[in-house]
Amino acid sequence: MSEEVRPIALFDAGVGGLSVLKHIIKFMPNEDIIYFSDSAHRPYSKNTDHLIKKYSYDIIKYFIKKNSKIIVIACNTITSSILPEAQKYAEIPIIGVIEAGVKEAVSKTKNNTVLVMGSRTTIKKQMYLRMLKKHSENIKVLELPCMPDLANIVEEGIIIPKYIIMNKLKSYFEPYLQEGFDTLILACTHFPFLIDYIREALNHKIEIVDPGRGTALRVMEILEKNKNIKPSKNKAIREFYTSGNLSEFKNFISKFFKIKDDNIKKIDLGVNYL
Repeated sequence: MSEEVRPIALFDAGVGGLSVLKHIIKFMPNEDIIYFSDSAHRPYSKNTDHLIKKYSYDIIKYFIKKNSKIIVIACNTITSSILPEAQKYAEIPIIGVIEAGVKEAVSKTKNNTVLVMGSRTTIKKQMYLRMLKKHSENIKVLELPCMPDLANIVEEGIIIPKYIIMNKLKSYFEPYLQEGFDTLILACTHFPFLIDYIREALNHKIEIVDPGRGTALRVMEILEKNKNIKPSKNKAIREFYTSGNLSEFKNFISKFFKIKDDNIKKIDLGVNYL
């Protein structure tokens, strides 16, 4: 991409962040995009804080070199681990996915009881808990830490039988059903790809918050404020990179985006760019 073209940059430890990208493309279809999937190091929940920061800053430095105009940390684990520090590091805006989910959940809940469903690291960091309490002191926050199994199902292309997915979801939700939550936050960007299964597992009775939508609207708000929206007459350029298996990455993207193969590449940031 030329210096005149300033893309929106997103990254995640895998394909989950593509659920955020879908909303960005819906609201801003002409914007240029760079997406990086750090699949070689996933799940980030297994990494130490030091490694999460190292991998994340490698990606952020790369995005800065690509002249990005805003960076979206499209991962709850990474957002909860580095966001405030990362925002001080770069001169361009950097946002995460947690705040948007919190605001939507607070606005949707009728009985002030919210279930946060995320990775073990996201739950352990308690960023959702703190922010929900900040927005509503009386809110009851339930936390559901998940193993990487659900994210793995998405990474593998959701190819396993439906009953296996449903059994996993029901086993996760069962201990919380008596708590009376009326709103669920999908605190992992992989989970929106399973939203139909989740709705069915909860008998379609719960408000489900996908933070990706609010995050996309926040990106648009920031770009409009900075007068940095791309003119609609120019065609969008979208580039996708992975540190992991290129073939698997291409197969996943082909299910959701119309992208030319030569715009999907594998790179090693540590070797080639830093």
